[in-house]
Amino acid sequence: MPEDFEAVNTKDEFNDLYLVNTKIPMSIKFSTTPTLVGLPAIKEDIEKNIENNPKIDIVMSDFIPINDDIYYMIVSSFSDGENEMRRNEFLYVKDSNLYIFEFTYPYADRELDDFYLNIIRSFKIIVPKYIVEDYIESAEPVGSKTLLKNHKLQYSSATIRNEMAYLEDLGYIEKTHTSSGRVPSTEGYRYYVTKLRSEKIDKSIKYEIDRLVDSCTSIEDLLYSSCEMLSNMTRLACCYLGPNVFDERLAKVEIIKLASNKFTFLFITDRGYLENKTFVEKEDKIKRLIECVNKLDEEITSVRLVNIFEKLNEVKANYQDYISEFDYITKLFVSMLKDFLIKRNSQFYGKDYLLDQPEFKDNIVSTRSIVSLLSHPYRLNRMFTENEETVISIGNGELKDITIITKDIKVPSSNQNIGKIAVVGPTRMNYEKVLQYLEYVVKMVAFHLSDLERKEYGR
Repeated sequence: MPEDFEAVNTKDEFNDLYLVNTKIPMSIKFSTTPTLVGLPAIKEDIEKNIENNPKIDIVMSDFIPINDDIYYMIVSSFSDGENEMRRNEFLYVKDSNLYIFEFTYPYADRELDDFYLNIIRSFKIIVPKYIVEDYIESAEPVGSKTLLKNHKLQYSSATIRNEMAYLEDLGYIEKTHTSSGRVPSTEGYRYYVTKLRSEKIDKSIKYEIDRLVDSCTSIEDLLYSSCEMLSNMTRLACCYLGPNVFDERLAKVEIIKLASNKFTFLFITDRGYLENKTFVEKEDKIKRLIECVNKLDEEITSVRLVNIFEKLNEVKANYQDYISEFDYITKLFVSMLKDFLIKRNSQFYGKDYLLDQPEFKDNIVSTRSIVSLLSHPYRLNRMFTENEETVISIGNGELKDITIITKDIKVPSSNQNIGKIAVVGPTRMNYEKVLQYLEYVVKMVAFHLSDLERKEYGR
């Protein structure tokens, strides 16, 4: 009998042993009860009961390996009126019996208690993390022997296999047809992204990103150079997705004469984007076009692009002396707005990186989906309408073998959202590295955009 404990008789026929401490509110209980279900169903039932009890909070609820067997451990906290209490329960099913060890004690030594829990949690993190990272690296199914060899884990092969079996039951890994190993499932990748990845980034990478960003002197150069660099760093496809073009307003419309028979027509939006085209025309015609545009600039500045043609129709009666030039300029707007929309959402960098991935080389269906996506990148804006700054789409819809990660670019000085950068790759992409690079690139781009706006570069 442990010191300061005494046995208590209970009417519960399933209690094998119930010990209570005579000096502090601490108890130990062993019990056995028949069961026809396994630990996953028992775990679900216990969690549901506790969630319906407002007086008890779940601290931890998970499966853990002990001596090459799998146990269910649940840690809960509650108050007995005088003390904050913690209850640790270990449950094990064998031969249609449920064995329960329960230890209840005052939650006083929190550092020791947290240390104890972290030791248990560490194994739960290591195995799924290594499975995902090994598969990302090799593109080959991962088995228990591979994990032991690659990471020198201090567990037996049987312990690793049991943990992998439960990860498979939970839907985080799955079998392949060609190997006894396992590969991460879509849910497994999502679990890795939200729970297991590191957020640190190498200093040398930071330096390269900072150096490129600082060298850019226009908004367009900054955005597209950042996408190209991100593609080269991740070896995946990358593009810039502008905000809804038609929400922008005209800031300036101008014709610049380049030669006696040549001119450039340009417009700039209130977000700093410029579209221009060069045309050849007779000198007298260019002179009249300049006069018409100079007058028109005052009337259509600040008009939203979506309303530009409505506004042009509204003021057309004021241009009877320039009706031919006015119609000419209207046609220029039609052509250039179309080009503006396509250019803002059409430049994919690293297409070859994506198509060279092992899982796409012999997969005609996946390759067809990728080629369609790369050919029409503006469709990505329709796919991502969430208000979250970072959106991770893993194997959704027809793109079941593809992951798309987007991150909004917000200018700190104005909190204005000027679009997003998207990275496209296989579901087997290196999420840790991609998210580290993407988040830092977007952060530095946003800060540099503040400088560009303040100095009016590229305007």
